[in-house]
Amino acid sequence: TGRAAGGAAACALDECDVAANAATCAGGMRTPGTDAAQECHDADHTQTGDWVCRCAPPSHATQAAGPASCGVDECEGDAAAATCASEQPPQECVDESPLTTGDWACRCTGPAAGEATAAAAACVLDECEAVCSTCEEGACERAEQRCADAATGLDETGDWVCECYAPSTETAVGAA
Repeated sequence: TGRAAGGAAACALDECDVAANAATCAGGMRTPGTDAAQECHDADHTQTGDWVCRCAPPSHATQAAGPASCGVDECEGDAAAATCASEQPPQECVDESPLTTGDWACRCTGPAAGEATAAAAACVLDECEAVCSTCEEGACERAEQRCADAATGLDETGDWVCECYAPSTETAVGAA
């Protein structure tokens, strides 16, 4: 709207006042874990085609001229990240599907293996499978033997053994 005598009027339009645009946003997906609808936002009322749909917090997603995908990376929140970081050694927090809640995971880092959904992982170090300073790294296979690591705790290292295939029965701890 606008009006000027003897010249061009300065027109302004809040595109979110257009019912179809506001309804487009309100009908978009909700931010996981909330019931809040997306809101329409038009930052510049002198231009057209610049309105956006904005997700409710904690999502920060926006989409020009249409509904946004309101994902939330749960690892950006304090609880999930703290759960993973408090472990020794610290674990990595991952959220591979931010459109779903409660599916974040703690994943073991370094040579350790393990992952748990919405909880700290029970990390293991199988020195026959991992790459590390105390690991077997193919020594048994090169000697045509098999590797066995019965104790896979993170603090139980250097205890892997090479075992001969039947009918041989020899073993060697930490060597081929």
